[in-house]
Order: sequence, then structure tokens, then C-alpha cells
Amino acid sequence: MAPFHAPKEIEFKTPLLDHEQIIHKDFLFSEQHNLHLRLYKPKSNPSSTKKLPILYHLHGGGFCFGSLTYPHHQNICVRLGNELQALVIEPDHRLAPEDRLTAALDDATSALKWLQDKAMHDGDDGNMGTWLDGVDFDRVFVLGYSSGGNLGHHLAVRFGGSGAAELALVRVRGYVLLSPFFGGLKKTRCEEERPFEGFWNLEMYDSPSLAEVALDPILVIVGADEILRDRVKDYSTKLEELGKNIEYLELEGEQHGYFTDRPTSATAARVIETIKFFMSDKFWRLSVPIGATQDHPMVNPFGPSSPSLAEVALDPILVIVRADEILRDRVKDYSTKLEELGKNIEYLELEGEQHGYFTDRPTSATADRVIETVKFFMSDK
Repeated sequence: MAPFHAPKEIEFKTPLLDHEQIIHKDFLFSEQHNLHLRLYKPKSNPSSTKKLPILYHLHGGGFCFGSLTYPHHQNICVRLGNELQALVIEPDHRLAPEDRLTAALDDATSALKWLQDKAMHDGDDGNMGTWLDGVDFDRVFVLGYSSGGNLGHHLAVRFGGSGAAELALVRVRGYVLLSPFFGGLKKTRCEEERPFEGFWNLEMYDSPSLAEVALDPILVIVGADEILRDRVKDYSTKLEELGKNIEYLELEGEQHGYFTDRPTSATAARVIETIKFFMSDKFWRLSVPIGATQDHPMVNPFGPSSPSLAEVALDPILVIVRADEILRDRVKDYSTKLEELGKNIEYLELEGEQHGYFTDRPTSATADRVIETVKFFMSDK
């Protein structure tokens, strides 16, 4: 099988928000790995006496894709900078599978240490100009979405309590985890309701024998009333008999165009949710260290090999998730367990929203609600 390589450039049709009150600039924070971060700053501070808080935005992408150059990431950072009147910092990180975990966490840590280095020079080491003028190094927050939320958790564990000394001169006051991407070998109810994979390669029909071929997991979906149904089911059955990791889903009352002909139907929505879960599972296979499972501590904070958080002093954490997304049960369980440990945890569930409720629709009413919730969370810290 040819090696997987993360895409270098992706074409986007997402228009950039035009907001003249926010300026941005990129800075190198890791010369070793050629990693940059982007600063978004209000052109003017409406308060002459109050410094701007600092908000790190850690993007999602399952640890396998994503960049500060993506337009939807830029749009949400522009909104956050303007609505919160904050300096927003979005760092990039190395991507799997070329650089597996814990590379992304190491890079997120380096991005925070970059800010510490600037604080040691009062915001200007000769390269920053006025970009860090008027910012409050004592009021730093970390907001992470999906896999970025996973990173946020691990940063909270590292820099909580006595770990705060490691960031001397920089004080993280709280963490916001939006649909944090966690996993585990034991599937939750939401995960069990959806098949694991979403890949069907018709070229396999031409293979003389698949008995000795190592196949990645395959999901086959077919309409119960379409002409291809019997042939597709036979294909799936034979792969299962060969001991392959095959999942088969038959859609009641559906014909051949159940997905492409009716992209907004309930059936199409079900197929898309299945594919979403396929992607999340595949991200773990690509990103965890070789030989590790989905109970690796980076994946499952409460897994059998994860260190206990009972004695870890965590800074306040706000967790937001949609009510019916695949990650919902796992995220709620994470929040409940932290609350049971006596941690300062706030949990918000959004009704009727999909996984991209924030970054994909930065001007929606839901995004407005998220930003207002984050603003309130930050206000007393």
C-alpha cells in the first residue's frame, strides 16, 4: 500500500470574512520544524487602561490535516478577536501519519513557550514590533476545537497547579474545549450506533484471491431495493468469511440514488454521519504511536493506562458539544468524571447542531452563542 501523505494544499470555496478592525501576521515559533503561528489583533483597544487578554485557538483536523491558512480557521479567529477584544494566536502543528502523537502536543506546548519567551522580553525581542503591546500575559486562555480540544485537555493537565511555574510570566486562566476529540477501545452508545468505516473499493472484485491480502477496514452501504444489493451483500459476506474487517449496512426502502440524488435527505444525513465516524476512527489509526491503541493516554484521558487526574490541579475548563454528534457521549463522560473529581468544569450541550457548528459557520446564531459563552467564561478569570 502506498504511504499516506497529508495534503499540502487544499482549494477552499469558503469566503474570508472582511473585517477591517482585525489585523494579522504570521511568526515562526519552531525553527526546528518550520512551524508558524498567526496573530490576530484588534487595530485599536477601546479601553486605554485595560490590556487585551490572549486566546490561543487550536484548530481541529484529527491530527492529520488542518492549517492556520484554512479560511474557516481564519474566519473564526477574526470573529474571536473582534467579539472578545483579544489577541488571538493560532499555531500550526505537525501532522500525522508523518509525525504521530505526541508531536502535535509537543508543538502546542512549544507555541505556549513561545509566548513565555516573548513575555520575558516584555513583548518585544526585536522581531515583534508592536504586536504584543498592550496584551495581558497574566490572562491567557486556550480554546481548542475537536482534536484541538484534545490538545487543550493535555495542556491543562501539564500546566495546572505546580505545572504553572513552567510557564512563568504567562498565566493560563482557563481552557475551552469544543467537541474535544477523544476515543477509546470501548465504544460509547453514539459510536456503537454507527459503523466503523466508510471505504468501498470496487477494484477488489478483480482480485484473483483476497485470502492473503491485508485489507484496511471496509464499510459497505447499499440500498435494500437496488439491483446491486445481492451482489454487494455477497461481496461483503465473502470478505467476512475471509476474516476481513468488514461492516455491512443495508438501507431499508432505498434505491441506487439514495445518497447522490437526495443529498439533503434523512438517508443522506445518516450516510454522512457514518462517514464522519469512519474518519474519526481512521484519524486515530493514523495518528497514535505505532503499536498503540485507542486507549493511549493521548486518546483516552480516563483509559486504563492514563495517569489519574484526582490529584492534578486543573485550571477552569469549559466544554461545549452538540447534543447528537458522535463525540457527545464521550465528551459528556469526560466532563462528568472531571466534575466527580471536584474539578472546576462547565458543560454546555447544543441542541440540533453538527460537528462543525463553530468553525464551519462562524457567523451563525450558534457561533454567536458559543462566543458569548466563551466571553462570559473569560470575564471573571
